[in-house]
Amino acid sequence: MRISKAFRFKADSPMRIEVSADFANILNRTNFAAVNEVLPVSVSATGVLTFPNALAAADYASAATNNRLTGQRDRRLSDPLGFTSAFNPRQILWGAKFVF
Repeated sequence: MRISKAFRFKADSPMRIEVSADFANILNRTNFAAVNEVLPVSVSATGVLTFPNALAAADYASAATNNRLTGQRDRRLSDPLGFTSAFNPRQILWGAKFVF
């Protein structure tokens, strides 16, 4: 989003000052960038999958049914399906230029 305003020195003069403000992520909503997609699992000699806890087993079952892994906000970044990074927070860029 960009807001700008030009101020003239005189009505017939080409000289002016332009002031602007550019906003990114103005509502400051968290936009996650990456998810820890590693699901801990071990496979026995007979081909049986073993999970370290019930949470990992539920994540694997969910991914197997809809073929998609999605991040979970309630996880630590080291946990499976925990968010590992986010995009930039709210940013405001101020600018001014003199036109003559």
